[in-house]
Amino acid sequence: MVKNLAIVLLAVVCLLLSVRTLRMRLQRRRTLNKAAWGRRAETEIGAHLEKQGYESVIQHPSVRYVWRLDGADMSVNATPDWLVEKDGQRFLVEVKTGAQANPNLAAIRRQLLEYATYGDVDGVLFVNGDTGSVQRVEFPVAYRTVMPTWAWRLIGGLAAA
Repeated sequence: MVKNLAIVLLAVVCLLLSVRTLRMRLQRRRTLNKAAWGRRAETEIGAHLEKQGYESVIQHPSVRYVWRLDGADMSVNATPDWLVEKDGQRFLVEVKTGAQANPNLAAIRRQLLEYATYGDVDGVLFVNGDTGSVQRVEFPVAYRTVMPTWAWRLIGGLAAA
């Protein structure tokens, strides 16, 4: 009886481990398939943009800049999917597929803002790799100046005089 119970218990453990391994393999395959679809869409979008009048300059251009963290320089090398030209203007292109094909997601929006701010181009394009839609991204420019209090007093004093 104890021997049969041990065999059943061992069979259940083996079955559970097999199911777990199978689930992990399926999840990995789904992840790899999504990544492969994303890479394929990035490549195919080049031809799609050319049909819409854009001229491909380079795939995966480099956008480099330096920002500071507590006084230390932090170097960044961002990589958009394409650099294209149309009507004398240059655009950085970001292609997204699946659930990521939503420019309103915070991470995607920040990525687009990064390209618009540091890309040294005329604009940024967001492309839905599933539908092929091309959208021009524009961010309003906000200028903030920080003036010391004494400067405001000086300006006020000069204006009063």
